[in-house]
Amino acid sequence: ERFIFQSATLAKQLELALKREDLGISFLFVNWVFRLNRFRPGDRKFQSHYDVPYYDSLKRRRSKYSVLVYLTGGSSNEDGEPVL
Repeated sequence: ERFIFQSATLAKQLELALKREDLGISFLFVNWVFRLNRFRPGDRKFQSHYDVPYYDSLKRRRSKYSVLVYLTGGSSNEDGEPVL
């Protein structure tokens, strides 16, 4: 399953959080288009691939990096901490 949505607010908050970290990379901004993929047991395994970069022809900008966030189901981990 795939869900695509746009959020300037989420992009800005993620950008601020990433810029606070010392990642050793430089970037201008976080793209406001988000893609959520849901994988279920029995789905085919992810094949090695390259993402198609975001490209803005008017501003002549393209994406260089992808950020992947993995979320797991359940209410807590083995230490009793909440799962995102």
